[in-house]
Amino acid sequence: MYLTRGIIPIILCSQNRLLDNHQWHKFIWKCFKSDHRSFIHRTEDHDDSFYAYILSHDAPLIPDIGRWETKQIPDRFFNAESYMFRVKVNPVVSKYVEGKKHGKRVGIYNSEEIINWFNKKGELSGFSVKDATIMSIQKEICYKGSTRITHSSADIQGVMKITDTNKFKECVLGGIGNASSKAFGFGLMLLKQI
Repeated sequence: MYLTRGIIPIILCSQNRLLDNHQWHKFIWKCFKSDHRSFIHRTEDHDDSFYAYILSHDAPLIPDIGRWETKQIPDRFFNAESYMFRVKVNPVVSKYVEGKKHGKRVGIYNSEEIINWFNKKGELSGFSVKDATIMSIQKEICYKGSTRITHSSADIQGVMKITDTNKFKECVLGGIGNASSKAFGFGLMLLKQI
C-alpha cells in the first residue's frame, strides 16, 4: 500500500484544467497503468496550491506538474489501537423510488445525522469513533461532459479506536462510502497513530 502526496500550484492546476473532482480523478487515473481503479484520492485547497493525496495498491507514475512524493505504508502502521483521522465523505441515504430497483441517493446536510452516518460506517469498518468534529458541510459540484453532478460533502476529523484490524485495513484502502463517490475524491482517510 502506498500513500502519494502532490503539491501543485493553483496556476498549474488552472492551466491543466484541474478545476473540479471529476477532472482530478481523470488526471490521477493516468498515473496508473491498469484499467481497474486500485486507488482512492482526495484533494485539498491550501493557500496558493492544491494538495492531492492518493492511496493505492501500487506506486503511481509521478505526474510532471508539481512536487510529488510516495511512501510505502508498512503493515505495522495498522497495529495501533487508536488514530487521529481526517476524512472528506459523501454522506448519503437511499430513498425509495417507486418502480426502481435501487433507491435514489439523497445527501445528508444535518451535522447530527452526518455523525450518526459516520458512526455506522465505522461499526461496519472495524473502528469506533471516540471523538468527531465536522469541519465543513457543503455541496460540491462538478461536470462530467455537460452533466452537472452534485455531491453532499462533509469534512470530519477526530479520534477513532480500532475494533477489528482486518476490516479497518480494508476500509483504509477501500475508503469510506459508496464506490461512485470515491471516484470524485471522497472517502480517503488521512491517519496518524496515537
